[in-house]
Amino acid sequence: MSHRGLSTFVISVVLFLGNSFVSAQENASWMRTQTLSNALNPNISVIGDFVGTAGPRESEGSNRFALREAELGFQANVDPYARADVFAGWHEGEALELEEAYVTLLALPLALQARGGKFRANFGRLNMIHPHELPQVDQPLVLERYLGGDGLNSAGFEVSRVFGPFGLFTEFSYAVLNDLGGAHEHGEEAGQTVFVNARDGNGNLIVDGNGTPVEIPVTVREEEEPVKRSVRNFAHVGRVRFYRDMTDTANVELGLSGVLHQPEGHEQRRMAGADVTFRWKPLRRGLYRSFLWRTEGVYSTRKLEAVSDLSGAVTAPEMEVDRRGFYSYVELQPARRWRFGLRGDYVEDPEAKDEVLRKADGTTFQVSRSITRAISPVVTFTLSEFNRFRAQYQCKRLPDRETENIGYLQWTTILGPHGAHPF
Repeated sequence: MSHRGLSTFVISVVLFLGNSFVSAQENASWMRTQTLSNALNPNISVIGDFVGTAGPRESEGSNRFALREAELGFQANVDPYARADVFAGWHEGEALELEEAYVTLLALPLALQARGGKFRANFGRLNMIHPHELPQVDQPLVLERYLGGDGLNSAGFEVSRVFGPFGLFTEFSYAVLNDLGGAHEHGEEAGQTVFVNARDGNGNLIVDGNGTPVEIPVTVREEEEPVKRSVRNFAHVGRVRFYRDMTDTANVELGLSGVLHQPEGHEQRRMAGADVTFRWKPLRRGLYRSFLWRTEGVYSTRKLEAVSDLSGAVTAPEMEVDRRGFYSYVELQPARRWRFGLRGDYVEDPEAKDEVLRKADGTTFQVSRSITRAISPVVTFTLSEFNRFRAQYQCKRLPDRETENIGYLQWTTILGPHGAHPF
């Protein structure tokens, strides 16, 4: 073979091996691409949420500092078709508990996605956001009263799909859950307080100075029978979200949500929610300027049940109570690290019916709806995406027409990579 032929052969072999190597890299397992050093290890994060509260002396949790939450997160791709997210949290005075643990299937037929496990349901705008990522220190009052402090968080299955007709981003999700979460679980003991005669260790009646038997309160409880599982015993949560770019710097989002939970022999609930969000962020100075306005309302129908005066057992449906609440806030970012916001709250107690309230001076008055109003200015200083400080003041008008003033200081620190919350 001539030198020229040998050179051509060597070049051909080199090109073949090079192309084969590149092709092998392109077709390699997902574990060997992009994050080779972390392929078999999940992203691990630790988040500390430190809050100081100043308020009325008689209020529980006021005038003290507390580590409100320490969250441990594990997030990773299972394979090219699924992702796993696990979050465990420790709250002051409580044991470590599993907050969320679910697997998301990313590439189902018909462009569907699905997730199964224990998760925050897609209801409203803020339910899926963890407390430390809320836009204010505390949760809006309507969400706290209607969804509970931990939100709609339960085990179940959810399917979702994203559409894009005519340039309008549309997301639809539907979930079937065991219940509405820890704040709404059923199967607890029902009870009624009755008064009985007090007796000593020998069984003798205890009387006062006038010879009248002394009565003591006793709670009579009767355990409810386990719920028989059927379609109506599950909680059904649906949401549809619309998003549209108005200009290159502004966009608007509209969401509609619904909840249906009508278990047999237990409290039945229906809820509907609507939210709207407007965002503005300039292209060139997006890190330094932004504006956001958001409003969300929730309408709740709760069927309250009649309870036996003696045993506390549920006897028959009593009446439906319709209540509503909403919040609205604006947030202005005038500089890279500073944000200033203002939130207003209006909420009707979802369980209260016509009742007589007593003021601090002893006078009483009757109300048909137990209403709480509040206004909360807030200032946020973001040192970095891993370190944030926040100060908030809240003036709350209580149903008994008294005013409550509360101050908050918050320091949130993140260690490790933490996945973004839903946009």
